[in-house]
Amino acid sequence: MTNWLCNLRQFRFTTLLFICFFAHLEAKLLVGIDVLQEKKFSTIKNKKVALLTHAAAINSQKEPTLDVFLTSKDAKLKVLLLPEHNGGFSDSQLEEVKKRGISVYSTHRPTSRAPELEWLKEVDAVVIDIQDIGVRYYTYGSSVLYAMVKAFETGKECVILDRPNPLGDYIGGPTMDKKYLCFLGPIEDEPLFCGMTIGEKANYVKNCGQNFDIKCTCGMNACDHGIFCSANTLKKGKLTIIKMKGWDRKKILTEFAPYTPELAINLSPSLQNVASIFEYALSGLVILLGENFIKFLNKIENPQCPGHKFKYFQAPHFSVSTLLKSVTDDYPFALKGCQLRTSTIKNNASSISEVECLELSITKFSSTEPAILSLALFALAQEWVPEADWEAFEKATFPAAPAAAKVLPVLANATKIAPPDVKNSLSSTTSTANELPDNVVIISDLSPQLAAAKALPVLANATKIAPSDVKNFQPTTSAAANKLPDNAVIISDHASSLVTTKTLPVLANATATTMTDAPAAVFVFDLKNLTPAQQKALRKAKWDRLTKLKHELVQKHIGDGELLDIIFNGKSIDVNHFRNKWILSATHFYNKTKKYYLY
Repeated sequence: MTNWLCNLRQFRFTTLLFICFFAHLEAKLLVGIDVLQEKKFSTIKNKKVALLTHAAAINSQKEPTLDVFLTSKDAKLKVLLLPEHNGGFSDSQLEEVKKRGISVYSTHRPTSRAPELEWLKEVDAVVIDIQDIGVRYYTYGSSVLYAMVKAFETGKECVILDRPNPLGDYIGGPTMDKKYLCFLGPIEDEPLFCGMTIGEKANYVKNCGQNFDIKCTCGMNACDHGIFCSANTLKKGKLTIIKMKGWDRKKILTEFAPYTPELAINLSPSLQNVASIFEYALSGLVILLGENFIKFLNKIENPQCPGHKFKYFQAPHFSVSTLLKSVTDDYPFALKGCQLRTSTIKNNASSISEVECLELSITKFSSTEPAILSLALFALAQEWVPEADWEAFEKATFPAAPAAAKVLPVLANATKIAPPDVKNSLSSTTSTANELPDNVVIISDLSPQLAAAKALPVLANATKIAPSDVKNFQPTTSAAANKLPDNAVIISDHASSLVTTKTLPVLANATATTMTDAPAAVFVFDLKNLTPAQQKALRKAKWDRLTKLKHELVQKHIGDGELLDIIFNGKSIDVNHFRNKWILSATHFYNKTKKYYLY
């Protein structure tokens, strides 16, 4: 009898082990939208909602969250909010949404990064379903926080449908100093890689007891990229986080089944698959700033390997083999878990049939130190790349201004105004400015400053359109744009994109000219009328503006004041020093935020 009982117990134990084992195999990751569907939308039942989402946000059945809300009888969708790139939705998709009586707004605009309070007036809750990538300066994470803040300001509930951090729990990289807080880095002391999901990050911002106070640093007087919400308002706000099931923060996205590859498809134009997220984490910082600030590295498109925007790059100042040898010899630890090798690809976009470049391959992302590779490349850039200087820029040939009718006949009767008359939104003192014709259309980065005709009375009869209405070759929905006169003249940095007027029907009868035809001006002015001293002053103003913008770009992406001081002053970068510093910073941030973790 005793043996029989023992055998029975052993059988039951073995069976239980098998059940647990196979249950583990069958277990799958369910993201927030899946769990909300399981609950039959009980969290938002009978509530009118605004939904912030993008096309890549899908459920386990690979259905976009937007479609789930549109087809569900339990969801009352009233407002659709879009992050950067219009969330990856096509014009036709958005038009179909509007036909259902749903308002559609972009939260990522030239003048603001947050929803307007007016947009949320008729809803009961703001629901957010965004797939972030765990990199601080990727804009989607900040869009989530800005939307949450605006929900609290209007007394609305904020419901976040949580999603994985593709990089798992990795924390590292330069941290954000308080004085550099901005839209691309809104949390003090946050490392470049935070190791949190969007739900956890929102949970921290709401409950950490600090004001959410972001200053605008873009240099545009009329913009409102900054935001403020008191700690008290945050504390009182109602935040509901629909947690995932089956998520293990110690694993990266590729270690989950069954549909994790689809979670990272077409997140944005530059991130179209899981591998591209890891490549972006490793090389994105130095490439983004290398192209725009130090001219150190350039991305190379490989037609044979589409969707990998940060996998191939070249160094225009020297051979890639020299760069590879220096990284390998001087900073071997920067290549942990990844490989760099020289490669030759056929580049259809280049006049050169083959391009020599560096190719980044990731062997084991969990072993990498993402920020260190970028830092090592930055260190080499500081040593090798000559600093651009004003003297060289000053000697450069300044673009010749158009000779009105000879170069661009349609401008023969246009009023010519120099930038100083308009750039500060002050009333013009130029006599010709007071005769501005009615048929001038402004499409310029300065448009937000000129939007209020009161600020510049002489522009009262001009049509103002912001670049965002036209830059993506899409028919504009701007009321002002739909009233463009047939003989309108477009003078804009974006006009080169508008030359094929068929892509923008509302501009079909307008004549486009680029700012190259009208250098550094909102309207065309004749450079011949300026003295050599005035021309030099104009060039110096342009140089100062470019330098300021580049410095702001670096500040927003790096945030570490010590490293910024070294970069801006041309000093040598001690990679080991910052490597050790960031390890300590990561530990500090983890200790400060871990109690807000949800998993």
